[in-house]
Amino acid sequence: LLEKAQLGQNSPNPFNENTVIEYYLPKTVNNAQIAVYDNAGRMIKEVNLETNGQGEIDLKLANLATGTYHYSLIVNGKIQDSKKMILK
Repeated sequence: LLEKAQLGQNSPNPFNENTVIEYYLPKTVNNAQIAVYDNAGRMIKEVNLETNGQGEIDLKLANLATGTYHYSLIVNGKIQDSKKMILK
């Protein structure tokens, strides 16, 4: 059984305009987001996660410059996990 929040690797990676990120939130989670950051650490997008259990978000990031970005799963105000993605 999954007991803690989990963040999946985006797919595809590298990506062009859209990428999908899977996640898992236990039933005990009340507040969660996935935030995307540039290499300078500036948050450039934040998506509130509305449902618990398995889920996914479809990120549309076509307006960003090519390069490496980071995204984090934030649960109840604390970063649980972070991963890297590449926009080509």
